[in-house]
Amino acid sequence: MVSSVVNDSTVEEHVLIGPYSNVRGESYICREVHIGTSVEVNRTHLGEKSKISHFHMLGMLKLELMSI
Repeated sequence: MVSSVVNDSTVEEHVLIGPYSNVRGESYICREVHIGTSVEVNRTHLGEKSKISHFHMLGMLKLELMSI
């Protein structure tokens, strides 16, 4: 079974979180964000329509309309 984990965080509508990804530490994920496979998000604010590709670690960030 492939899964992702969201702990102690807020995820708005129409968000896609890829397999093996973790969103934690009071992160805030805005609408229409795409998070790829094996991404770690910790204490991060991702602005609307942000896109994070596969195999990234984001910590203590605020991103607005950004692709990584």
